[in-house]
Amino acid sequence: MALYSELKRRNVFRVAAGYGVVAWLLVQAGDILLGNFGAPDWVFKSLVVFLAIGFIVALVLAWAYELTPEGIQRTSSRAKAASPAPRGRFRRMDVLIMAGLVLIIGVLVVERFWPGSDAPQTVTASLAPTIAVLPFANLSADPEQKFFVDGLSEEVLYGLARIEGLRVTGRTSSFAFEGERRDLREIAGILGVAHLLEGSVRRAGDQLRVSVQLIQAEDGFQIWSHSYDRRLDDVFRIQQEIAEAIASALRLTLVGSAEIARPAPSIDLYQRYLEARIRLRDRSLQGMERAREVVDEILLEAPDYVPALAISGKLWLHLSEAYGAYGTIPLTEAIPRSRADIDRALALDPVHPDALAAMGFWLNHNGRPDEALTYLDRAVAGNPSHSEALLARRIALRNLGRVDEARAASLHLAELDPLFLVNLMYLAYDQAAVGDWEQAWQTVERMRRANPESYLVPRTVAGLHMARGNLSEALGEFQKARSLAPGNRAIETDLAELRWALYDPEGLAADGDEESVRALISLGRQAEALDLAEALWAERASLSRAVALIYALIADGRIEAALQVMESPAVPRDNPWQLAVLILVLRESGMDAEYEEQAAVFGAMVALYESMGYEDLNSFRDFMWGYAILSDAAGVRRAMERALDLGLAWAFALDDLAFRTVRDDPELKALAERMNAMIDLERAKLGWPPLAEVRRNSG
Repeated sequence: MALYSELKRRNVFRVAAGYGVVAWLLVQAGDILLGNFGAPDWVFKSLVVFLAIGFIVALVLAWAYELTPEGIQRTSSRAKAASPAPRGRFRRMDVLIMAGLVLIIGVLVVERFWPGSDAPQTVTASLAPTIAVLPFANLSADPEQKFFVDGLSEEVLYGLARIEGLRVTGRTSSFAFEGERRDLREIAGILGVAHLLEGSVRRAGDQLRVSVQLIQAEDGFQIWSHSYDRRLDDVFRIQQEIAEAIASALRLTLVGSAEIARPAPSIDLYQRYLEARIRLRDRSLQGMERAREVVDEILLEAPDYVPALAISGKLWLHLSEAYGAYGTIPLTEAIPRSRADIDRALALDPVHPDALAAMGFWLNHNGRPDEALTYLDRAVAGNPSHSEALLARRIALRNLGRVDEARAASLHLAELDPLFLVNLMYLAYDQAAVGDWEQAWQTVERMRRANPESYLVPRTVAGLHMARGNLSEALGEFQKARSLAPGNRAIETDLAELRWALYDPEGLAADGDEESVRALISLGRQAEALDLAEALWAERASLSRAVALIYALIADGRIEAALQVMESPAVPRDNPWQLAVLILVLRESGMDAEYEEQAAVFGAMVALYESMGYEDLNSFRDFMWGYAILSDAAGVRRAMERALDLGLAWAFALDDLAFRTVRDDPELKALAERMNAMIDLERAKLGWPPLAEVRRNSG
């Protein structure tokens, strides 16, 4: 007891308690502030070690010295009960120490027993089982770790998507708030979810700390939280544990928990794969070219890595010369190489959602929507939040003529991934195509609220104006979209179609591309058209350039040469829509048997397309052009009359090669005059001269 009394007299206990309270507060503050400032882990560890050493030093000093009214003095070795002590000051210190200890004990009790502890608590059944995974914060010192952190967030999202009965918001919408400081309830309201999962990742060398918390959006209540301090190699297990904990907290069933994490051959390859996946989703030419480089590196080291094979299969098509694609790889190279990678992925893992979705994408691209739908349904079953698989499924349904189902699929995806603008764009087009203009414009406003800076907003507005025949308004919106996304091939293609509808051959001829060939022919400058087409073909053989050259050769009367181009390896023969112009060549060449065979397939596609009930300008133009190639004057008249009834028109030239066999029909001539009169009104809004004057000046 003598030692106890001496420790008490020398205030060692008081100093130990006070030091402990202050040290605990410093550790908590350091954990938060150092992480937010991206400090390396060694800084926090050094703080803890320093405080631990300081504790020993404080106890030694408390034993050796005491606080007196005259200041700090060396403690006498004798016990002097009569020695005056500054009791008032010590009482205030005792109160502060006791308050600090109560605070520490209270926090520990809350963390241990209150919902939000490591042991997940269940939530009331009244809350809808919906969740969004917000992008985790990168607390690592290296900003390049962002790809890894974003990828980890996505993997957790995909793991949660396998929880039966839980609707998980798609990646596009969940990540739309990255870097923004918004109230969680506002984010949840925009996404239409009852729960949010947020977290942070700090990586130092091969050490990883992942902190996550499940928030009830309505009141900001923390349902569950946990921090994982593991080695980097354990990242796949962390993803699985998070999904299992969320399933437990929400009283739901995790389907196939053992298959959530699909480990890569190495952490390095996994990180590169995450970068490639994010680059692909950027939907920019530069991003996808970088993704191509990364995927090629991965497959060189790990040729059997299924997720990378699936991305590779899609990249071949995205970087091809196909309509709406971003690159210039000839289809004759892109299509088989894409299929080879996807086939290999499915052979290695027949149920991988990414591989199934990639096959659906390939089949859609190659005009086989019925087969595509089978694969896409399986992809969605494996990952119900796979936004790109759901979008491809909508495209397959539309191409099968199941218009109502396609629109329902778009609406479902809009609910699941409400900020996925590409889907909203297609939804607006679908609504307009069946005459539901009010809903179409409401969808545009939804896009505008989601991201007013996106080029997809003016592009969609332009598409709707064009679909309704407001061509002058469409031109201004397309120019806005072009300024926001310069070099985007999809915009340039749409803009070229609009310029043809308004009849701007002089402007198109000056561009020096494939469309310029057709423009020069329209202006009567066949020799220039042929020279340009041959130069483009010599520079790079591709389907689009083959079509331009064939047009020029036919205009020059060289049918045999056009047939030789058609036989080029650069021209695929398995998609009638892409080969419509080549079917035209067969008609011009007099090869009746082959023409009839191809025309039968193409005619069935045109009839199916017409049966879908679309009533927008582009659809009517496609109907007319298709029936003209088939020499079906009645079909052409039917499409023109319906378009005019709806007030839709475009600059119509019966001297176009496609209309050669029907151009003498007197009813078609009268309908063409009515259309051209309507186009003159649109041209006048732009200050352009009448069509007759342009055609007269061009000879």
